[in-house]
Amino acid sequence: MAEVTERGARLLSPLHRAAELMRRRRALAPVAVLILLCIVVAVMNPRFVDPWNLVRLLNSAAVLVVLTMGATFIILLGSIDLSLE
Repeated sequence: MAEVTERGARLLSPLHRAAELMRRRRALAPVAVLILLCIVVAVMNPRFVDPWNLVRLLNSAAVLVVLTMGATFIILLGSIDLSLE
């Protein structure tokens, strides 16, 4: 088990540290894949990182972002139930 030091910090065993590292890697995997994909596309097409292209990408994604934020807000407030019975 984890021990607690005088400062209150937990000393984790190597197994606990490895499990925590795996959880962090899983959480960051989608971000890493997105960054890698952007790098590959930028190498293949240098115009991808053009400021005007980035503005167009953000404008295209804005509608979807607003819709998904609204749907998330409704679900979190409990106004809609998506459970299956």
